[in-house]
Amino acid sequence: MDLNDKGVIKSTFDSEKIMDVTHVFHLAFSGDTTNTSRTVASWLNNLVEELESAGNPLEYVFFASGNKYYGVHLAELPGEPKTPFRETDPRHFPPNFYYDMEDYAIERKKKGAKWNWNTYRPGPIIGYSLGYMNWLMEFAVYATICKEKNLPMRYPGTPQGYRVLFDCADVDLLADVQIWLSKNPHAQNTAYNVNNGDIFRFEQARQNF
Repeated sequence: MDLNDKGVIKSTFDSEKIMDVTHVFHLAFSGDTTNTSRTVASWLNNLVEELESAGNPLEYVFFASGNKYYGVHLAELPGEPKTPFRETDPRHFPPNFYYDMEDYAIERKKKGAKWNWNTYRPGPIIGYSLGYMNWLMEFAVYATICKEKNLPMRYPGTPQGYRVLFDCADVDLLADVQIWLSKNPHAQNTAYNVNNGDIFRFEQARQNF
């Protein structure tokens, strides 16, 4: 289904007679960094609004976020990211499609949407993933290259990344959290940082790891 096209979404619902959707879990991502903010947020809007138009009894909408909410991807920011991150931390200067999705959910709720929502903001993710989203796999590829080239496996990132506090998230944990949030209304309509809790800094590890 092409989430860019409301007409395609509508025709899919009509042809499949989809009329009983109550929960939406939106974890789609665009690898096109030039228009990610516009694209991914619009996918959520299009999907939810076409489901509503088709008469589906929506109760819950979940959409995934991450540590980019806190600006970790902005290398030009001065200093180091302030860790640990708190859900109440201020936003960085936009654009950021995490903000677009969250603002959409908040605004729709204010206007009387019957569905509740959640998002989580995990750190680097470890576990099965299509493409390059598995952090551990990236390190495994780097380690393999170092071994093949007979090079020491040194930290490959920035000085800020070498010093900052890390906290990873396992995919099974993230899946469990999505299910739990969808079943507990008292925990809905807000965002959560979700991580394993095994914090570390690369500078405290061995130089060659």
